[in-house]
Amino acid sequence: GGAHVLVLVVGSTLNLLTFIYFATFNTRNDNSNYFKRLYVVITFVDFWICAALLPVIEATFSANREGALFSDKSFCDIWAALWNLLTSMSIFLVGMLSISRLTILMYPGRILNPRLPYIVSGTFFMSAMIVYYGLLISKVFYSVYHPRNLKCSLIVFPPDKTPNLTPTLLYTEAAIMIVLFFIPLVSVIPITISFILSLVFLKRSHYASANASQRMHREATKTVIIVTLVYIILN
Repeated sequence: GGAHVLVLVVGSTLNLLTFIYFATFNTRNDNSNYFKRLYVVITFVDFWICAALLPVIEATFSANREGALFSDKSFCDIWAALWNLLTSMSIFLVGMLSISRLTILMYPGRILNPRLPYIVSGTFFMSAMIVYYGLLISKVFYSVYHPRNLKCSLIVFPPDKTPNLTPTLLYTEAAIMIVLFFIPLVSVIPITISFILSLVFLKRSHYASANASQRMHREATKTVIIVTLVYIILN
């Protein structure tokens, strides 16, 4: 419980401050503007991931380890889908950040469209939201609360019924579980490859003649590499 409170308070505060910093940071360079907007989206999503721990904390300190929020079926549905949506989007954004920085390392003259962070992340969010909540409304997904894990999770079978395990139902469950769990896991692979290639290109650029702009570019790249490394370790 204490760890959840610490993550909620510290994580929410730091992400909020970082969000405000990047949101108010002004630059005329298209590539700088691209990464600024990408950091704005990343910190916004991470803030809500930290804030989403509030029901978990409430359940931790409740007598039945469920609390008033998770005991409500509608809230459990909404929270389970939202948690999967936010964590999937966080993975997607880290991948986008890593690959974007690798692109600049490989092609230093490339100009990135500064509107892409908002367009791509917005499209991903809306598409994923339609999928998750559409499957909940259509009764393909169900939510169930796990007192041991202190959270609601999405499942395929109704939690209050014994499913008739037909081959079709088993194949359906397997396909949905692949989408839910293995795609985010597989996404670590291109991010890891991007991380390794970024280290290689960063080392090469170190030996090239560098002006002040190139030194700033390398420092920004190092920051992205550290963020990517932390993500790989935690996943």
